[in-house]
Amino acid sequence: MRGGTSTERDADALTEVAPPGNEVEEEAASLVGVQGGRRVRVEDVDISHEFGTDFAAAEVVAQGKRGEEQRYGLTLSRASGRWVVVIGENPVGREKSPAAAAET
Repeated sequence: MRGGTSTERDADALTEVAPPGNEVEEEAASLVGVQGGRRVRVEDVDISHEFGTDFAAAEVVAQGKRGEEQRYGLTLSRASGRWVVVIGENPVGREKSPAAAAET
């Protein structure tokens, strides 16, 4: 088990299922901070491939601690033969802002 708080561990775990090379740490910490700590139990996951063979939409159905149904939508993509959760931003090919371009 990793050290740190459960929020830190959850954010670390989320970065491990993100696309390789994406900058996800800040977004993962934000998502866990807002959506985490709910102690939900996953009841069902429905995956559809409406976007081609390398992209999918997942709908996760969970039950909250008070028995209420909760639904979460995720976009998945295949990267190097592995399915990943689409979060973060890939810095490769990102255009520099005019201020950053002027500094180079």
